[in-house]
Amino acid sequence: MFPPPSSAAASVEFLATLFDMEFADNTKIAKAFLAPGALDKEGHRPESLIGDSCIALYLRSQGLARNASVDLIDQVVCQIRQNKNLAQRGFDLGLGRHIYNNPSQRGYISHNLMATTVQAIIGVIFQEKGWDQDVLHHTMSVIGLTWPE
Repeated sequence: MFPPPSSAAASVEFLATLFDMEFADNTKIAKAFLAPGALDKEGHRPESLIGDSCIALYLRSQGLARNASVDLIDQVVCQIRQNKNLAQRGFDLGLGRHIYNNPSQRGYISHNLMATTVQAIIGVIFQEKGWDQDVLHHTMSVIGLTWPE
């Protein structure tokens, strides 16, 4: 079982409040905060793969809707998907206190872990809400990962 039920519930409630939505599968949502190595080798890595693809899909769609060149779209996608940027967004939102990390880390949250947590959150929400593009847009907007104006 991960993390203790009270902290998992608090993490899900935090996301529900942050994104102003309810979730049907709280266990799956809470898994977004499970760091690789905390309980098993994978942790939230599968969800972060989906989230990384969601970020690219969203930004490429936004670029095409703006008639941006392919080169500009690729540049924006690369810039916004950088671990440094994703991590900063996650730290700014206060996600660190909800990450169920490997106990040997003694509370240290690396930039890479925060970045994959942000990706995992995007991935689990998009899946949970039936791959809804409007939900993806809302999620990306709340996190601050939108097309630069």
